[in-house]
Formats: sequence, C-alpha cells, structure tokens
Amino acid sequence: MLPVQAIQFGLEYAKIAPDSIDAVAFSFEPKIRKQHFQVYPLSQTGDWGDKEGEAKFRAALGEVKHNIAQILGVDISNKFHW
Repeated sequence: MLPVQAIQFGLEYAKIAPDSIDAVAFSFEPKIRKQHFQVYPLSQTGDWGDKEGEAKFRAALGEVKHNIAQILGVDISNKFHW
C-alpha cells in the first residue's frame, strides 16, 4: 500500500534524515472516509467500492503509522496527520 521506494528516494534526494521530519501527512482520514463511504453498485466483492473491500482498506490505513515508522526506522506517530 505504501510507496516504499518513493519515500526512500524522496528522503535521499532531499538529503533529509528520517529523524528530522517535522510532519507526515496522508491523504485519507479514516473517520471522514467511513462517514461518507457508499457502496458502488458495480464493484466486485472484496474490491474497491464494496463493503468488504472498504473494510480491508480501512484496516490497512490503521497500519500506515507503523509501516512508515518501519521504513524510516523512527517512530513518527506523534508527527502523523491525516
């Protein structure tokens, strides 16, 4: 789900150490997404637009902070903004 190589490239290109990051932003706010989610009638079971697929996606969003911390080798949970 995360663009690991893009994150690593961006840090290397900008010559930024992970511990110097002030904030990490992610474009999906789980609470708002849950409030506004609507089933797409043509979606397939377990896919985008289906209740099951949406539940999988929201579960994956819950792992984003942990996964980014693993990539960076630094705990960024207090710097994370949805």
